[in-house]
Amino acid sequence: MAAYRNTPDAKMVALDANTGKELWSTTVVDYKNGHAITSPPLIVKDLVVTGYAGGEYGVRGALQAYKQDSGEMVWKTHTIPGPGEPGNETWKGESWKVGGGSTWYVGSYDPKLNLVYWSTSNAGPWGGHTRGNDSSDVGPYTNLHTASQLAFDADSGKIVWHYQMTPADVWTTTESMRRCLPTCRSAAEGAGAPEGRP
Repeated sequence: MAAYRNTPDAKMVALDANTGKELWSTTVVDYKNGHAITSPPLIVKDLVVTGYAGGEYGVRGALQAYKQDSGEMVWKTHTIPGPGEPGNETWKGESWKVGGGSTWYVGSYDPKLNLVYWSTSNAGPWGGHTRGNDSSDVGPYTNLHTASQLAFDADSGKIVWHYQMTPADVWTTTESMRRCLPTCRSAAEGAGAPEGRP
């Protein structure tokens, strides 16, 4: 059995849960380019999934999954679409290359739907003039997938759906907080009112 941790210098480390001995270590991203990891990874089946911080330092956000037993990368999905990917047209010129949308806070996993939910940070750079119209009329420059909630296929990393809370964000309205997945039962499933109430 292993325990997994991330480090501020953007590494993921697997430790033997009984002895604390390091089993493997891998560099997720290069911290010298403005990246850091500030939250724990998420366990998803036989994978360890992590994001990274740095949206205000010119990074292009991504989510990455690694094999638990070896640290080998299984998939990496950028949150900011590049050329030929849906949503790239929401970025002015080549601003997507440093568009932010980092994934600095831990996500959630729904095993029934096999989806990993992760939120993204602000767009970068903060000023909207390099990535759009820099006005209240954002036009096509909504800057997907910043300030958004994303759902990823757990096996492939493909983005299944997205919802953007703050299009063309110039207020650093990061949406990186964890989304909780409650288990709710309907009346048809036997969830009734508390005892003594109709």
